[in-house]
Amino acid sequence: MPDARAQDPSSVPPRAAVKIRLRGITKSFDGKVVLDHLDFDVREGDSMVVLGGSGTGKSVLLKHMIGLIKPDR
Repeated sequence: MPDARAQDPSSVPPRAAVKIRLRGITKSFDGKVVLDHLDFDVREGDSMVVLGGSGTGKSVLLKHMIGLIKPDR
């Protein structure tokens, strides 16, 4: 027998509010594109990890999120 809650839309919790939203972020340094039209959301209660090799844009992403640098576009 199927779970009745799966069929009842009122039993689905609402999605948490977006607390951080980046849309279409592009950043380059000396001609090297580091972020290319990046879209990124962090919802209330989310835990996120930013992983990547050296020079892949982790710090650039975080600096955009806290306003230390401005995107090219």
